[in-house]
Amino acid sequence: MISITIYKSTHKELWNDFVNQSANGTFLFNRDFMDYHKDRFDDFSLLFFQNDILLAVLPAHRIDNALFSHWGLSYGGFVLSKKVKTLLFTQIFDVFLRFLQENNFLRYLVKPIPEIYQKQKSLYESFFYLKYGFTIISSDANYVLDIQNDIEFQTRKKRNIQKAISQNLFVTKSNKYEEFWNNILVENLKNAHQVNPTHTAQEIELLAQKFKNNIDFYTVNDKNNRVIAGTVLFLNSNVVHAQYIAANETGKNLGALDFLFENLIQEYKSEYHYFSFGISSFNQGKSLNLGLAEWKEGFGAFLVSNFTWEFNII
Repeated sequence: MISITIYKSTHKELWNDFVNQSANGTFLFNRDFMDYHKDRFDDFSLLFFQNDILLAVLPAHRIDNALFSHWGLSYGGFVLSKKVKTLLFTQIFDVFLRFLQENNFLRYLVKPIPEIYQKQKSLYESFFYLKYGFTIISSDANYVLDIQNDIEFQTRKKRNIQKAISQNLFVTKSNKYEEFWNNILVENLKNAHQVNPTHTAQEIELLAQKFKNNIDFYTVNDKNNRVIAGTVLFLNSNVVHAQYIAANETGKNLGALDFLFENLIQEYKSEYHYFSFGISSFNQGKSLNLGLAEWKEGFGAFLVSNFTWEFNII
């Protein structure tokens, strides 16, 4: 029999050990990452046991009668033991749906872990979502580069890289979070999208200190050592994911971002399979920033859709 336990802080060590050894978990599911913003979410994460053996966890939070997995993370869904195959997942999923009904949930929403992040690739969830009548309510257009294959940058990017080199720009691993956030990132996001960064500079610096092997921060500096561009990198088992890509006007004019990513691709291609440039869609996937998509495709990146699924519980 499969049983479900609602997560409590006493499960933290068990949870983290399981995620580290799972078939598809990433460091985003570590409780130290999830809990930095626990004041913003009513956590309702779940653990799935067979007897005393932990088979799966589900990072989740609730809002009224809806369960979400997990809107504080880039993706969610079932994190599975490497032992889980089709029969076990069928049992886990059936018990989960009954649990939702018995606990008076009316909706379940989830954006599953993208396939490129999974150590042991499995698309159990997508198959079962279709089988049980889930519907797709939105889609993110993420652009991903396979850095294990030959890479050919577009001609304009090559010119920008040469321009950056001629102006003595340099790329460095940095801790100048405040300078980048306050002078570049916040202003760019407000001007372009009327939003603030999900993380504050203090939050991302704290996370970087806790996850030294999973979060890097790089800047492009000019010859006077002023920060003119930068990005934060989340490092998973086989994916480098860029967040908070931004440059000021000087950086844009000097090709700083093209120069930055050319350096980062070279830096990480020996250890990672994919380089993720992040999402270029908005309005639940109904709109696409074509200029941003074209900029990412100029590195050789291709579009990978990440769907959000909804299940209405009768």
